[in-house]
Amino acid sequence: MPITIYPKGGGKSLLCTAENVKSFFAIEWLNEIIFSSRLTRWRSAVSHRIAHYSKWVHPRQKWLGHYFAKELGKERFPHLAISWIDDRLGYGLFAEQSLPSFSYIGEYAGVVRLRPLFGALKNPYLFEYFIAEGLGTPYVIDARRYGNHVRFINHGCNPNAETASAWHQGRSRIIVHTSQPISPGEQISYDYGMDYWIRREQPIAIPKTR
Repeated sequence: MPITIYPKGGGKSLLCTAENVKSFFAIEWLNEIIFSSRLTRWRSAVSHRIAHYSKWVHPRQKWLGHYFAKELGKERFPHLAISWIDDRLGYGLFAEQSLPSFSYIGEYAGVVRLRPLFGALKNPYLFEYFIAEGLGTPYVIDARRYGNHVRFINHGCNPNAETASAWHQGRSRIIVHTSQPISPGEQISYDYGMDYWIRREQPIAIPKTR
């Protein structure tokens, strides 16, 4: 299903194509993660193989990868909208159709790189790239300049979606799925976690609907 962009100022809506995303938001559209270098790709592949053969991959990761295999393979997601909210929150992601609980929203796409030693607080689009649930990771997914609609999801104090690691085709994929039914026009949100708000302004309430 298509994704619609509703711009600031109530201008004409746009279809969310790679070209429109690049010209409108100055980001490169990605359907899945890419790597910052060949070395990072190789190191990540080795880490995934070690996790697999050491049986560190959680059964829930494997189950999620199987459950959402069709969506992950073809990037199938429901009818959604990227819509302007206000100057503080910026844009958010909204449902354009009824979504049952446990509906696939998308993959957190971006550039996989080693966690930066400095400047992480200046980039709000860093997401930890877990290979195996419960284990630490040196990697982050950076969606500041490369990404998709998932990067527009805001933090919610009462979220209706959640993130998870799904094991698909031999590697971890960070996905977002609904955690309860969502009505058309309702904003999609998930909990960014306590670590995100360390030394950042505390979260504010987000509007439920567009």
